[in-house]
Amino acid sequence: MSSLSLTDVWKIYDGDVVAVREASFEARDGEFLALLGPSGCGKSSTMRMIAGLETISKGEIRFGDKVVNNLKPAERNVALAFESYALYSPMTVRENLEFPLRSRGFAGSEINSRVEKVVQTFQISDLLDRKPSGLSGGQAQRVSIARALIRDPNVMLLDEPLSHLDYRLRTELRVKIRRIHDELGATTVYVTHDQEEAVALSDRIIVMNHAIIQQIGDVEALWTTPVNRFVAGFLGDPAMNFIDAQYTDGKMETAAGKISAVAPADAVTRTEFVFGFRPEDTEVQSAGEHEDGLHGEVMVNEFHGERCVLTIKTTSGQLKAIDGRASPWRPGDLVRLVPETGKSHLFCSKTGAALQHGKEAAA
Repeated sequence: MSSLSLTDVWKIYDGDVVAVREASFEARDGEFLALLGPSGCGKSSTMRMIAGLETISKGEIRFGDKVVNNLKPAERNVALAFESYALYSPMTVRENLEFPLRSRGFAGSEINSRVEKVVQTFQISDLLDRKPSGLSGGQAQRVSIARALIRDPNVMLLDEPLSHLDYRLRTELRVKIRRIHDELGATTVYVTHDQEEAVALSDRIIVMNHAIIQQIGDVEALWTTPVNRFVAGFLGDPAMNFIDAQYTDGKMETAAGKISAVAPADAVTRTEFVFGFRPEDTEVQSAGEHEDGLHGEVMVNEFHGERCVLTIKTTSGQLKAIDGRASPWRPGDLVRLVPETGKSHLFCSKTGAALQHGKEAAA
């Protein structure tokens, strides 16, 4: 296995379309790294440059100490699994598994040994004589990932490999993916738009948006200290609430009500900012005419097993709050939301950058 590093990597397509801008990060030897972001943010282009499927416009990619910018995909020894499965339709499952080993000159005994091992791991022994057209989506994806992992790659690259599968099967397969990663000690880059997958699988997450890396860190860092409004809002389900606010007489004032909170140094000098708080860090109470809190009306109470998700209509817009499974609130009830201000966040209303002690945090 090998470490992976990108230094100021750009991808610019014809017409000066920037898909990736100044991407710099390192995946340590044996680390599981997720590239997370919405469609079109540049994460797949980044992965394809690592694999050698796209040329690099600027910058440098290294596997360990070796620069691989000009190496062909076959020379980089990377394992690839795609959203579309990319199995060879004329071949049986066995032949698909054997192909990357035969193309690299492995001996027959080694091929048989590796096929047997990966077949047992992914529980696909009964599929070996079938062709891809005879496989279900879940079976095809298991075969696709097994083929990617059958040899010892420098880097394992997985591009949205589970997105076509139903929720239960995705959950089962991601457990297998992480277990295989740990057994192989593989350096893995996993591309996804699904925050749940990124959080469940990865050691660290790279959050991208508009071709730019927004923040790199483990889940705890991204959750508690997001560098900007995008990162704060992308992680969490339901997403973080955002409302316009300002400080007046020691209280945070919004269109929906006032909140007692300690202002960061110099924050009081700003005419306005954005107050962010997570639904799970919000207490729902009966409305009181003169009490602090964000006042509104319950629109929907959704039961989610161990919790209920409330949608509240306020003069600051719709807000979300999480209540217990026995939540008593019904549509039409007047309530007030009391965010736990010690877990809340402030953002610049113009740039979206997080405010720390009244100043914009560095990304």
